[in-house]
Amino acid sequence: MTFSSTLNAFHGTFQIPLSSEVGAWAATVEVNSFDDGYGNKGPVSSVLKPFTVAPAILTVSATTNYNNYTVGSIVVIYASIVTPGGYNFTSGAVTATTYHSSTQIGSPLSLFYDQSRGKWVGSYTVNSTNPPGIWQIQVNASDIYANMGQGSTSTLVTVPASPPQQSSTFNYLLIAAVVVIAGLTILVSWIFYGRKRVLRKVLKVDIEAIHAEAKKVENQDFFKKVQEQLKQQRKENDNTPNG
Repeated sequence: MTFSSTLNAFHGTFQIPLSSEVGAWAATVEVNSFDDGYGNKGPVSSVLKPFTVAPAILTVSATTNYNNYTVGSIVVIYASIVTPGGYNFTSGAVTATTYHSSTQIGSPLSLFYDQSRGKWVGSYTVNSTNPPGIWQIQVNASDIYANMGQGSTSTLVTVPASPPQQSSTFNYLLIAAVVVIAGLTILVSWIFYGRKRVLRKVLKVDIEAIHAEAKKVENQDFFKKVQEQLKQQRKENDNTPNG
C-alpha cells in the first residue's frame, strides 16, 4: 500500500479475477503489518473491512461490417467485450441473436474470439426467405462463473420481392390451351392438305374424261368422212355410161 496525500491515507488495489467466488469477502490489515522504518508499527489489532463480490457485468459493444445488406450478402458481426477491470474478455460463450420486429431470425450464432482483432467474430448469410427491414442483433456473453453482459446493434436488410406464384388451376388451363391450339393446327392442316389431294384426283379424272371424249369426237368425224366418200363414189358410178 502507498500513502496518498490527497486522501491522507494509505491505499492499495486488488484485481478480483473473473474466476473468483461470489459472496461475502473481507479486506484485513493484520497486526503490525505497517512499519515506517523507525520502529513505529501497527495496528495493534486486526482491522477488518467486509464487502460483497458479485458476478462481473461485462461491457459488450457490437458492430457489423456494413449498414445495408441484400440477398446473398454476408453480415459479419464483431463484438468487443471488456471486463470491469478493463481487460478483454477472451474465454467464454458469446452468441449473436438476430430479430426482426421481435421475431427471431434463424438460430443464435456462436462467435469466436479473434486474437488479432481482440474481438469476437461471426457471420450470417442473408437468404431470400429472410424478412426485409431493420434487423436488431443482440450479443450475449457469459462464462462458467456467471459473469455476463450484452450489447446490440442494428442494420438494414433489403430483400427483393418474390414474383407471385401461379396457381395450379392456371397451369392446367395453360396446358389445356396449348393442347387445344395444337389440335386445331393439326386439324386445319389435315383438312387443307386432304382437300388439296381430292382436288388433284378430281382434276385428273376430268382431264382423262376430256381426252376420252376428244377421241370419241375424232372417231365420229373420221366415220362421217368415210361415209361421205362412199356416197361420192356411188354417185360417180351411177353417172358413168355403160359400154
